[in-house]
Amino acid sequence: MSEPTLKEKRSRIRAILAALAGALLLFTVAGFFVAPPIAKSFLLKKASQALGREVTAGKVRINPYTLSASVADLRVKDADGETLAAWKRLFVDFEIVSLFGRSWVFREIALEEPYARLVILKNGSLNVTDIVEHLKAQEPPPPETPPAEPKGFRVGALAIEGARFEFRDLSREEPFATVLGPWRLRLEEFSTEPGSRSPYTFAGSTEAGERFAWNGTFGLSPLRSSGEIAIEGLEIPRYAPYYAETLPFRIRDGKAWLKSGYAFEWGKETRVLALEDAGLRLESLDVTEKGSEESVVTVPRFEIEQAKVDLLKGAAALGPIQTSGATILVRKDTDGKIGIAEMLAPLFSEPSTAPFTTGPISVTGATIRLEDRGAPRPVEITLSDLAIEAKGYDAAPGAELDFTSSFSWTESGKVRLEGKASSSFDRGEISVSADEVALRPIAPYVEPYLDLYVTEGKLGAEGTLSFDFTRTPSLLAYEGTLKADGVASIDAAYREDLVRGASFRLAPVKFRLDPLLLEIGEIDATRPFLRWIVNEDGTNNIL
Repeated sequence: MSEPTLKEKRSRIRAILAALAGALLLFTVAGFFVAPPIAKSFLLKKASQALGREVTAGKVRINPYTLSASVADLRVKDADGETLAAWKRLFVDFEIVSLFGRSWVFREIALEEPYARLVILKNGSLNVTDIVEHLKAQEPPPPETPPAEPKGFRVGALAIEGARFEFRDLSREEPFATVLGPWRLRLEEFSTEPGSRSPYTFAGSTEAGERFAWNGTFGLSPLRSSGEIAIEGLEIPRYAPYYAETLPFRIRDGKAWLKSGYAFEWGKETRVLALEDAGLRLESLDVTEKGSEESVVTVPRFEIEQAKVDLLKGAAALGPIQTSGATILVRKDTDGKIGIAEMLAPLFSEPSTAPFTTGPISVTGATIRLEDRGAPRPVEITLSDLAIEAKGYDAAPGAELDFTSSFSWTESGKVRLEGKASSSFDRGEISVSADEVALRPIAPYVEPYLDLYVTEGKLGAEGTLSFDFTRTPSLLAYEGTLKADGVASIDAAYREDLVRGASFRLAPVKFRLDPLLLEIGEIDATRPFLRWIVNEDGTNNIL
């Protein structure tokens, strides 16, 4: 057989090149122009069948050379005709070599302006409940033999931009609705392979202007994540439908800022869920009793720093705590109930035994309004410019709290306290220094027993107050000095002055409640005036 001539060789080469060119042209035409409408038709048909919802889409593009594809303007219609889910554009870039490897590999997955809607209906069911049931009905029966281990999953870069999530809850007495977004998510080198850690960032806002950010690393085998999370300007009252039934009070106003590191791991042997270096700030907090418009607690600013919380064990170690300008209303009604105590009691019905500590505590510029409507005459006392400084608090049994406190008493009184108390506040020893504490606000507690009206007078004290309610009998004692300046009172029976313009100093004074003991060393009286009336029958106004 003779060798092919040069002309024949060239002819064969041209034929092969023409075939290759034709195949390439056919591949290009099929990939760019034929495959997209076929893929789109297949996608919409299968998606509609699987979801039981109408699914529409815009252009589908395929690049056969890079094995990348995109789907634009996809929309899934909900049962009520509104949009259930949608996106502007989904782009997927697939690595062909992954067909032969242990994992499906994608160079890039990008999703632009995705939207999803979740609704809790009045009967408590979800707007997607029928979809879930529809998908379950289409699940194939389990195979008789165990399936082979599925291939892994790797993504070089995952990006979601301009996402929005709409949530409505119609099952609540007060319906709730919010839109989360637009938010973005970026995940790099994500892998389901054991031990892998993928860095990510997640940030966005709500329609109320609340902002959130989340960044760190994420892994699936075992399931774990660590990083930082931040929430800015959270409008607390907006979420009342989810906490109002569990709280014994109403939060009428308030914003919250939260920033914290976190660690999460959920494996067979190790489980961790903890916050680290956490900080919380509250502003414009306004708390009322349920059914009332009167503020019981207002806090312009409250801040906790450097907190560590083990959410699985319930242990907490808070850093410095600061607050300023708070106002608290303590009112005793005619039935003997104290509003704020009744309001907060359910929160402390089951005391926690988990470790709890704080760093330094600082309270400045606070005000406590004391009202007693059950007294013979209404009592109103205002403790203003309240300041408290404590080195820290430890809830452990036997721990002590060292503190100093000062405040202004109604009118012009000044009080300073310094000492220590147990962590449960059932025993302690406090140094008391008081000056010009007006008597009139507390006179209603004295008048019924002495049948007189106190019109003027100011108290002072320098001494030590001790208490121990763990003993039997309980200890409540005072040692020091007492003084009263400018005391004036009216005899209730005769409607005349009983004591006027008098000043007294008692030192030393020893007082104990149980058993009752009162010892007074000396009584110094200055400008004493006493009206003593002896009646014809021998009775007198003093007795």
